[in-house]
Amino acid sequence: MKKTSRKDMDILNRLFREQEDVLGSTQTTIMALECLRRSLRLLKCRADEIPRQIIEVSGAINHTEPRVIPLIHLMERFESEIRPCYGKDVVEVRQAADRILADNIACIENHRRELVQYGLSCVADDDVIFLHSVSSTVLRILLEAKASGRRFRVIVLKQDIRKTRQVILPLTRAGIAIRTVPEYSLGHFVEEATRFFLGAISITQDNQVVAAAGAGSIVGMCHLHHVPIYLFVDSLKFSHRNAADQQIHHKTFTRRHDNGWRIEMSTQSHDIFNAALVDHLITEMGERGGGCGEAD
Repeated sequence: MKKTSRKDMDILNRLFREQEDVLGSTQTTIMALECLRRSLRLLKCRADEIPRQIIEVSGAINHTEPRVIPLIHLMERFESEIRPCYGKDVVEVRQAADRILADNIACIENHRRELVQYGLSCVADDDVIFLHSVSSTVLRILLEAKASGRRFRVIVLKQDIRKTRQVILPLTRAGIAIRTVPEYSLGHFVEEATRFFLGAISITQDNQVVAAAGAGSIVGMCHLHHVPIYLFVDSLKFSHRNAADQQIHHKTFTRRHDNGWRIEMSTQSHDIFNAALVDHLITEMGERGGGCGEAD
């Protein structure tokens, strides 16, 4: 079988990063599993070729930059559960694969539903909540809190306009009072906030949080000013690897300005910060105490 090329991996990596930026890693994981279900339904090959196809897909997912931890965990589960079906005819293998993937999608959706229910207890009347990056779970918590009648405000810290738009639009449509301020002006507004809500793409074995670019600075500022930090994560996001193995994407590019002036820019796709800075770690099983970097 042809090995996935560097060009194809670059395209896949960029696709995952863009999806995470506008949807969050949980929704990206669900979409990836749904795409795999559809692909397997359309796949035309012999039954004995299916294992190699699945191994190739799983290998590509395991090497994305950064690693999408919940998707990796669910792909590992899928590979383990589909293995006993190998050797059966194509129809049976496809049916089993479709059923297993559907169960995995239901699993992560149930986790998110339960996480949102715990998250609702973290929103109180008169709260002023900092919000920075896209997290489908955090957005659902705020939308359901509003629907239940709670009165609160949200300060959105503007970053990349595409990401900020994905945060602002659903809040505005729900009638939630928002104020948008530049990310770099955080210090002027930090005294107003009562909580900072965020999600993450993973929590590593060495107790580090991998989150959206810019999140680390906000966490540090909130910690210094005693603004409680609430991190909402599915237990599937706990990684068996250390932070150094998460494959954070690094990019260097040239930005041209007037009169031919050029700047060499370097960026990282995500931030890493110490989980000890988090005041409240909420999973689908409730608030987790003690060292939150311990892998499940």
